[in-house]
Amino acid sequence: MRKISSNEFGLARRLFQRLSSRSLVTLLVALAIPFGSVAAQTSRSLTAADPRATYAFFKKKELESSKPWTKKDLVDGKLNLADCYASQNANGPAEPLLTNLLDHAQRVVNLQRKLEIYPKELWDQNLRDLEESVLVRIADHRQQPSKDETFEDAMAKKLSQYRKTHTELPRVVAEGGCGDGEVAVEIIAIPKAKRIQYISFYYFELCEQQSLDPLDTSKCNRWTDFGSKDALFAGRYKVVVTWSNGQKSDPRVLDVDSLATKAKNPEDTLRYVIKQ
Repeated sequence: MRKISSNEFGLARRLFQRLSSRSLVTLLVALAIPFGSVAAQTSRSLTAADPRATYAFFKKKELESSKPWTKKDLVDGKLNLADCYASQNANGPAEPLLTNLLDHAQRVVNLQRKLEIYPKELWDQNLRDLEESVLVRIADHRQQPSKDETFEDAMAKKLSQYRKTHTELPRVVAEGGCGDGEVAVEIIAIPKAKRIQYISFYYFELCEQQSLDPLDTSKCNRWTDFGSKDALFAGRYKVVVTWSNGQKSDPRVLDVDSLATKAKNPEDTLRYVIKQ
């Protein structure tokens, strides 16, 4: 709170005789608040103001939706530390800060869940150091994190050495390569809609975490307009349709995995139909 200037105080004193004590207090409070300091908050502005809080939310959600790996999760008997993330495509357009925070949370939790097959003392501190160093780069300096897998390579070598005397543990590798995690989906409104918007569950819940109404698209400004062509999706989304008469539908749930299992050919563009 800034100090009241002498001119402002003089004005308040001259008005004192005309004001009740309660009114004077109201005036002094008003003078002490800088104009425009109570600006409208949006999801993007809140993320920019406290990126570490957004990262903590993403990490919490990742931990809740995952579990430690077991030997049943191995591919060809190997524990592959390399992975890829598609937050930009899967969750819709967003500022680099947000996608970097989400990618980092996914990477850290993915590594943690895989490494839990091995004794914690072999990897825990290394992973903590990686998490903080990259978070400093993203959150504190707003820089693009490195996309290399130096950590994964080094950890694979370290655990491979340990495995030489603990052969019951799975082989550890860091082999690149990403599968197609997203699928093309066309959202169709019947009758034709004035507007179709969608938001990933991640971003919807982020707005709730930020104490914003997730259905208020001006404040929860992470909704994406669906165009005339299909778009890439992965996971679950909320979809809202604005009909030709201006009426908005209640949010519908688009579950891509469920939609794909019902499709005759999941490799084709999937169709998600919403009727008025």
